[in-house]
Amino acid sequence: MQFLVVDANVLIDFCKTQSSLLTLVSRHVGTIHVASPVLDEVHELDAKRAHELGLVIVTPELAMVRNAALSAKRSPLSGTARHRERGTMLHA
Repeated sequence: MQFLVVDANVLIDFCKTQSSLLTLVSRHVGTIHVASPVLDEVHELDAKRAHELGLVIVTPELAMVRNAALSAKRSPLSGTARHRERGTMLHA
């Protein structure tokens, strides 16, 4: 399973509470991809720390974002209902 974080608020929330949850998800659930423009907005997290947490930094292509958005509409595992509505964390 793969996830794409497309909103900085998701990462900010994890960094302020339990960033170790990102590591657990990336190890046991699936790969977490973070769009590079999103990471740039998160002052609590730099590229080195993101890699330590198991995050994969990507420069998103339109097709990747589109596929993730379409998948989020079909999958109940694409984050919480709030995230699905806002499109902040997408399952790809």
